[in-house]
Amino acid sequence: MLLQITSVLLLLLSGFLIITNWYCVFLEFRGRHVSWTPILGGVLGSIGCAISSMGMLNRFWWIPLFVDWGSIPGLSMTLIYYLFLLPRKRG
Repeated sequence: MLLQITSVLLLLLSGFLIITNWYCVFLEFRGRHVSWTPILGGVLGSIGCAISSMGMLNRFWWIPLFVDWGSIPGLSMTLIYYLFLLPRKRG
């Protein structure tokens, strides 16, 4: 029972962080710069899925890492920016 409650709480917190990270992306496109929270939303969601008593969630523990902008998508874009786009701007 405690594991189920912990899983639900982690998934709720992860959902909140995922939504706020995507809101930061939305604001960035509107011209306002705000900081997003890297990695935390995806990792908490993955842990919540992994410890859940629902078998379906256990199989898809990796999904929050791809849905959260602060995890794989945002970090990938940051890596692309610093490896390819920034050197073109400088030189």
